[in-house]
Amino acid sequence: MSCEICGRKIIDSPSRIMVEGLQLMACYRCSGHGEKVKFDIDKIRSGISKRSKIESRIKKANSKKFTDNLENLEIIEDYYRKIKEGRERIGISQEELAKYLKEKLSVVQKIELGKIIPSIKLSREIEHILKIKLLSAPKKEIENKNQINSNSVLTIGDIIKLKKGEID
Repeated sequence: MSCEICGRKIIDSPSRIMVEGLQLMACYRCSGHGEKVKFDIDKIRSGISKRSKIESRIKKANSKKFTDNLENLEIIEDYYRKIKEGRERIGISQEELAKYLKEKLSVVQKIELGKIIPSIKLSREIEHILKIKLLSAPKKEIENKNQINSNSVLTIGDIIKLKKGEID
């Protein structure tokens, strides 16, 4: 292991120091350049495992095709509540969620307040990271499909609606 300040090989045990808001591993000589940081190894391990789980979700989300039938989806009405609950359930802050989504913190805050409706693509990414359901088929489309399927025979009215494009 080498010192992250001077680059020398660390012979003794390394010191973890804070230099201008950044935690560094330093040798004995460089440990005086910052404040020593006390750390709990169990806390670090749990933070790493939580982050690695979320990062693996992001990789899976990015590897899947998001563009499949995006135009046939719409976001649910209480999306902001589900996003906040999902984020709190997995124990990440708004800042961390913004970082994972590659969005500004203010965007995540406004989404959770219901002031901004996320795009379909962003909703897809949020779904995969938080393991929640935000997108559904449009209500009209569901009603029309149920209407046609419930009647075993098409009526003249159904045919007229089909020709006008009211039923897909």
